[in-house]
Amino acid sequence: MNKSMPFIIIGLCAVVIAGYLVISPKIRTNHQNIINKNGLPQSNVSPTLSVNKTTVPLPSSEDIIRLFFNLINEKKIPEAIAILDDPMIPDDSVKQQWGVNFNSLTSVTLKNIEPHSRAAWTEDTETYKVTLDIKVKPEASSAPIPNYGWDNGENTRWITLVKDDLGLWKISTIATGP
Repeated sequence: MNKSMPFIIIGLCAVVIAGYLVISPKIRTNHQNIINKNGLPQSNVSPTLSVNKTTVPLPSSEDIIRLFFNLINEKKIPEAIAILDDPMIPDDSVKQQWGVNFNSLTSVTLKNIEPHSRAAWTEDTETYKVTLDIKVKPEASSAPIPNYGWDNGENTRWITLVKDDLGLWKISTIATGP
């Protein structure tokens, strides 16, 4: 082994540590929460990402629900599936099943989002009652579960979201009842 090798390794470590100390204050996540009168974090207050003294709020849980159904409506199915929490899409087969399900919808219009059972909320879990206006493709009526569980017209779903390791909201359940 070369006698200068330990000095090179120590030098590289010093450069990495110095780089971290310079960069880490510039990129940080602010997880401040405002507590409402019930002692729960308000959902409309999002963590922020600060880069070069510019603060950008992370999307709220309600923003994620809106985005999810807008992506389905715009036929951006892979992007919508990416919003699902990992346990909902454990493998490619399940992802494909979700894709078939969402592709069976001609249109999705989000009508209402209501917080559901705030008493059960935690800092990392929230549930909403979501009302949607759905149009299903006619050929979906012959699916094993007709229309893949969607009805033409008004549909109600209970959507639970969880925070991932980065503090971003992901959809962990889509249910027909609470």
